[in-house]
Amino acid sequence: MGRAQHSLGRRASIGLLGTAVVRDLDAPNLETLLPDRAFVGGVDGHVFLDGKRDWVVSGGLSGSTVSGSQAAVLRLQRAAQRYYQRPDAPHVSVDPTATSLSGWSGRVGLNKNSGNVTFNAGLWGINPGFEPNDIGYATQTDRGGAHGQVLFRKLTPDAWTRTRELAIAKWWTFNYGSECQGNGVVVAGRRSSATTGSSS
Repeated sequence: MGRAQHSLGRRASIGLLGTAVVRDLDAPNLETLLPDRAFVGGVDGHVFLDGKRDWVVSGGLSGSTVSGSQAAVLRLQRAAQRYYQRPDAPHVSVDPTATSLSGWSGRVGLNKNSGNVTFNAGLWGINPGFEPNDIGYATQTDRGGAHGQVLFRKLTPDAWTRTRELAIAKWWTFNYGSECQGNGVVVAGRRSSATTGSSS
């Protein structure tokens, strides 16, 4: 596996990641459990949008491909990360003759980092065939979503409080069959006492 990052001045950077697994599986019992080839490659980075480095866009994209015996790939299709066999997901299906599995994942985000009002928004997705688990890990696939959050905060202490914060957020999650898996709004507040440090 390898990881490299390169700074593009004060306002940007780019990174690369790659993993490779090559197995020589002579034992039949191992051929049914493990793929003999597994590769992942990805790129990520960030760009500050202003000279004060307050607003930043960051993101990454990666792809994977694994190959092996029909039994090993069938096991991956039926694994807990995918459950291709589940009857309520017509957008995926088990292929018992498949000898490879490929997929991708990606994310992009926008952040405002400083000030009394900060902002965070993101868009992400992991398609059903993404499989990095020979060297990395993915606990769930077949999901995509988006979120946005505004945080109001008081940064200077006064006689009554050390800090005050109020966050308002909205989020969505979908699978690759365009079925909603989650849809919510979160409102949360926090206050830190100037005398005791307690919060509520």
